[in-house]
Amino acid sequence: MKSFTIPEGKCLSGAGQSLEAIFAMEKCLGKKRLPVVLALYEELGVGGYRENKDISEAPLIFPNCVLQIGLQLPLNNEENL
Repeated sequence: MKSFTIPEGKCLSGAGQSLEAIFAMEKCLGKKRLPVVLALYEELGVGGYRENKDISEAPLIFPNCVLQIGLQLPLNNEENL
């Protein structure tokens, strides 16, 4: 498991939802302000589990980032949880 400490006086950022959103953030902020934490989600919906292929690609594209993996649950549909 990769761990990191926040350098004193530094503000860290995160990005997520999709690789497209992370690329958009990178384009806006530049290479010096890359996100440190990438948040991506697998989906558990009415149709079942859906794998997010971005999760396996993200560490290859952003090797210095920490990956946070979440699970997207069905919205407003407690019967399908």
